[in-house]
Amino acid sequence: MFPRRSTRLNESKLDIQTLENPLATSYYVQKKKSEIKPRRGANSYKDLKTPSKLKRKKEPSLVSFVYEDKPVHPKVKSNTECYSTNYNHDSKSPTLSVAQYDSTDILEKAKAHLISVEPKLKNIIERYPCDLFSPESIRCKVEPFKALSCSIISQQVSTAAAKSIQNRFVALFNPLTRDITHHDFPTPSQIYSTSHSLLRTAGLSLRKTEYIKGLAEKFCTGEIDATMLYNAPYEQVYDTLIKVRGLGKWSIEMFACFGLKHIDIFSTGDLGIQKNMAASIGREISDLKVKSGKWKYMNESEMQQIAEKFKPY
Repeated sequence: MFPRRSTRLNESKLDIQTLENPLATSYYVQKKKSEIKPRRGANSYKDLKTPSKLKRKKEPSLVSFVYEDKPVHPKVKSNTECYSTNYNHDSKSPTLSVAQYDSTDILEKAKAHLISVEPKLKNIIERYPCDLFSPESIRCKVEPFKALSCSIISQQVSTAAAKSIQNRFVALFNPLTRDITHHDFPTPSQIYSTSHSLLRTAGLSLRKTEYIKGLAEKFCTGEIDATMLYNAPYEQVYDTLIKVRGLGKWSIEMFACFGLKHIDIFSTGDLGIQKNMAASIGREISDLKVKSGKWKYMNESEMQQIAEKFKPY
């Protein structure tokens, strides 16, 4: 509502210099709260007052998620393929190579077995070659500590954010080199001796900092050994890593498959596998099932029953 006539007359008495300021043209800015009373039905003084300072838009935080070891909601575009940034084959960090099986023809044997069990897979296998289990890729395994650390960093953040945090994390231990792409990943002892506050400057949450330092401690004390991880069967690898805070079933399965190149890993908790397996048997996947607070396309027993015939690949 408009102010009283007397109020409008007083507006003409304002200094001409004041009128040049667009934030000071309102009469209500020039008067104290005690000197002005809005008419009945008018907005309050607080609503009429023009802000003297524009608020700056808050920049979004890179790390705003709490770690949970579970696949991301299928309708959210996030880190659904975080393992692609976790296991960098171009890294300069030293890696081990353990021949768990004959790598020369393992891929051809696997493809032949899968097609014999389900001929419908032939077109898919021929269209999408599995370079991950090629002889060259199998002989070049990643460094376990680096892969597991990056897995923790990448949990529940986008792929772009995870890569940015990883680069800043590595740069903390190589401050004199400008090209962060050629930095060596820090050793467990380096990370364990670094304070939480310094590690958090890379963009890590406090919880993830605790997880990574806990992982580094287990490597330093020998509780987890890289050679053991390469040579041990999956059951032993799982029993060892599941005790580490920040690593759950899904993370360990991804590490065993994409890092250690285990050939008989089937992740029933992976939403991508659930969705495509449900579609392959003709199930309607548009209606997502919710069980026990978790998103499910199929239950674990159904998936294991279908996958059993594809063993050991």
